[in-house]
Amino acid sequence: MAKIRGHLSLHVQRNIFLGLFILIPLWLTLYIAYVIFILLATFTYPIIAELPVSSSKFVMYSLSFVFSLLIIYLIGILTNMWLGKIVLGLINNTMKNIPVVGSFYKSLKQLAETFNNSEKGNQKVVLIEFPTPGMKTIGFLIKTIEDSNTKQILATVFVPTTPNPTSGFLEIVPIEKTIALDWSFEEAMSFIISGGSHMPDKKLSFI
Repeated sequence: MAKIRGHLSLHVQRNIFLGLFILIPLWLTLYIAYVIFILLATFTYPIIAELPVSSSKFVMYSLSFVFSLLIIYLIGILTNMWLGKIVLGLINNTMKNIPVVGSFYKSLKQLAETFNNSEKGNQKVVLIEFPTPGMKTIGFLIKTIEDSNTKQILATVFVPTTPNPTSGFLEIVPIEKTIALDWSFEEAMSFIISGGSHMPDKKLSFI
């Protein structure tokens, strides 16, 4: 009887863990999608709420979400137009000159522009030794700088954390200590978020 209970307990535990491994990625994906949905919907909800559209909260939030996406899309189009560039320049200059807020805005804008440049091939996915010699991790080479004393070329590398790549570490390493990978930005992010389980189908050399 005790043996049967042991087998039953093991069977229940194994299937619970199996169910968790299946549901956790799905739950996290749905949660992130929900957070993005709420953030975008809240952005224009006060405008939609004034319109006599519907009394349903779900319908109102859905319309707000679509309206926010439309605004973001139009902003993307305007930034490539002459008038849009002028307006965007005025907004940037205004935000940069606001005390305290301006420094945060400049830093976040520069970071956003850096990752946006990954589509243009200006950013490299690299391997660096981190956090200790002999261990390697994936990072994004942001830019190169020159040491004023030694004239050595250094690389600023952003190392995202797993599974949340929105936080990470900024490392300054000699450029010769970086190993360039033939990975796209999307492939590297997928690898990081999945905890290394989603490996791009490309050759990887650690030397």
